[in-house]
Amino acid sequence: ILYLRYLEDGDRLRLLPGGFLFLFALFCLELYILWPLGLLFLSIRCPAGRRLATIIMVTAVYSMYLLVFLLTRTAAHTSGSISVPAVGAIFISLSAVFFNLIYNGVLVNLLPILALPLRITHNVEMAGPAAALSPGHLRTTVAAVGTVSMVLIVTTLISPAIRRRTPAGLGMLLFFYVSGFFVLALGRTTTANFPDLFHQFRYQYIPNAWLVLIAALLVDRLVRSRRGKRTINLVLLLVIVFNVVAVRRAIEVINNELEPLKILLGRISRGIETGEITPERPLAIPDGITYYLPSLCWNEDMGRFFRGTYQWIYSRQDIYCFTPFVGDAVWLVDGDTLFYRPKDFEDPPVLLQRIIEPRFRDRAGHLGPETGARGRNCHLRAKNR
Repeated sequence: ILYLRYLEDGDRLRLLPGGFLFLFALFCLELYILWPLGLLFLSIRCPAGRRLATIIMVTAVYSMYLLVFLLTRTAAHTSGSISVPAVGAIFISLSAVFFNLIYNGVLVNLLPILALPLRITHNVEMAGPAAALSPGHLRTTVAAVGTVSMVLIVTTLISPAIRRRTPAGLGMLLFFYVSGFFVLALGRTTTANFPDLFHQFRYQYIPNAWLVLIAALLVDRLVRSRRGKRTINLVLLLVIVFNVVAVRRAIEVINNELEPLKILLGRISRGIETGEITPERPLAIPDGITYYLPSLCWNEDMGRFFRGTYQWIYSRQDIYCFTPFVGDAVWLVDGDTLFYRPKDFEDPPVLLQRIIEPRFRDRAGHLGPETGARGRNCHLRAKNR
C-alpha cells in the first residue's frame, strides 16, 4: 500500500517504511524472497525518476538481506550445507505452481469433496487424486499438467485480444502467486516432502489468498451485467457451503484426535487445583507417553520433546509442578489409563529436598549425576515394561 501511494504522489519518504517492511518480510519467511522484484514490474510505466528510486530501494533491501544471510550462514554454530537445486528442480518447481493453481486453486476449492476423506499422519492431509499417486508418478503428473497449464495461461494472457481486456493489477497479483509458490516448491524439491505441497492445508493459505484477490479483480472488471453477477454470487454461495461442510468435518477429525491429550491435561490441571500435584510433590510425564496418544498431539519427529506440549499451557507458578526427571517425581502419568499415579516401588526413591537450579528453572527439574542417571534408567525400565 505504501508503494502504491508512492507511485501516485511520488513521495520518496514512503519508500523507507515500505522497504523496511519488505526486508522484515524476507527475514520472517523465505517464501517472500522474490516479492520485492514485483515492485520493478509495477514501476515500468512510471516516470524515470520513480523507477530509479524503486530500483535503489529494491537493491538496498536485497543487499541488507544478503549481508545478514552471509553473516549468519558463515557462523560456525549455525552454518550447514545448502542444497543447490538443479535445472530439473527449477523446472518441476515452476510446473508445480501451475499444477497447484489448477488442482487445488480451482478443482479442490470449487469441489472440496475431492479432498475427502482426510488422512491422518503427523499432520492432517487432503486425500484425492494427487494423494493416490506415488511420489514418482506425482512428479511426472505435476510436470505434465503444470507445463501444459503454464503454456495455455501464458499464451492466453499475451494474446492481443485478451491483453486489451486484462485488468490492470492482474499481472502483479499473478506474480506474487507464482513467485511465492515457486520458492516453496523449489525448497521442497530438495527434500522427500515434495508431495506435501499438494496434500497439506498449510501450503494453501497464502496461494488461496492471492486467488481470492485475483478472482475479485476479474469479476469486478470483466463482469458487467447484473445477471452475470447474480450467477457468480450463486456459484460462490454454493462453493462456500461446500467448503464450510468440508471444514467442519476436518474440525471434527482434529477434535477427535486431540481429545485424549485434552483429557490428560484436564486431569493434570485438576490435580494441581486440588493440591495433589505441587512443586514439592511434582509430576513426571515419561517420554513413552507419546506412544499412547494420537500422532496429531505433536509432530512425530518431536515426540521426545513432549514438555513443549504443556509448558505453554500452564502458568509460571504451575509449571514448577512438573519435572522432566522421573527420579524427582512423586506422581507419574500412566499411558494406558491417561491418569497420573504415585510412583511404585520399582521407581527410584523420591528426593527429600528438591533443588531447582536457576539455569533449569524453565524445565522445573533437578539435574545431578545421580538424579539424571536414575531418571534415564527409570525411563528405560518403563519402556521395557
